[in-house]
Amino acid sequence: MYIGKLAKLSGATPKAIRLYEAMGLIPVPSRQGQYRVYSLKDVSLVHMIRRAQAVGFSLAELKPLVALKAKTNQLSIEEANRLIARKREKLRNDMNKIMLQDQQLMALHEELNRISKWESGASFADSLTLPLGTSLMIQISPFPTTRQRW
Repeated sequence: MYIGKLAKLSGATPKAIRLYEAMGLIPVPSRQGQYRVYSLKDVSLVHMIRRAQAVGFSLAELKPLVALKAKTNQLSIEEANRLIARKREKLRNDMNKIMLQDQQLMALHEELNRISKWESGASFADSLTLPLGTSLMIQISPFPTTRQRW
């Protein structure tokens, strides 16, 4: 089959297929005259590359895995599983960072709202918003906190 048919069956564009070929992600196809001729194995390989990209893998990350397949004519399940495990770990780390950043943004939002209330004329105590169930207790001491000279 020619590149147009491969593109249609795999969901990739001819340009993407040429890129995969140039990067060594798919084997260089045989030629009939000036046309590249691909096999059904190429369809499944291009489809796998596209699925991996859809879940966040870069082409550079896929290259060692696909290179191993090209050498041995088999996909190393162990290597694929290691690659997936590393990607999942990175994803979990990124999610934790995003959750922390979201919490920090929420805190900033609340702080800006307090400042806005205070600047608009509300008393400072009114501008303080406390979580439900907590109370603000201020202890005022009749004694000076610093040593004063008479």
